[in-house]
Amino acid sequence: MKTFLMTLLLAAFSYGATAQEIYKIVYKNAEQLVNNPTTSLTMAKIAQFKLSELTYLRQKAFETMPEVTDRFLDVQAYYLSEFMSLYQAELVKSTKETAEARAKKVMIFLDATVSNPLFDDKDEDTIYAYINAGTELTPFSLDTDWQKALAAVKAQLGIKDEQ
Repeated sequence: MKTFLMTLLLAAFSYGATAQEIYKIVYKNAEQLVNNPTTSLTMAKIAQFKLSELTYLRQKAFETMPEVTDRFLDVQAYYLSEFMSLYQAELVKSTKETAEARAKKVMIFLDATVSNPLFDDKDEDTIYAYINAGTELTPFSLDTDWQKALAAVKAQLGIKDEQ
């Protein structure tokens, strides 16, 4: 699934995808997962976060930016997907670790989202809704620059970008 999405996203970037193509792909994929009764609970929760985030991103961008480019939305959607894929992979890898080690890993991701705001939104009830719930699989801030957050997580985990 991740390979398919990554290939699709890279192809869209490479061949000049139409306006908001990547954003639309990520949104539609998440929407399908949420609405599919056979989707696992884990995948549905992650997809629900993506839907919430993409909705917030689009709404906040149009509220706060004089001109929202399709590329802006596409880049944020792409890095959101990459961030969430890395998060899932790290959760799977950490299943044999202690609860403390797993919690520390989740905190690396959580901190990256809080430390890299995109809009500097002061509405903490909204932006921290997934954190404040205390029961979410995806305890992340909605007000996140996903490109910077992904870079922060990779730096913390010692992951080098492939070039």
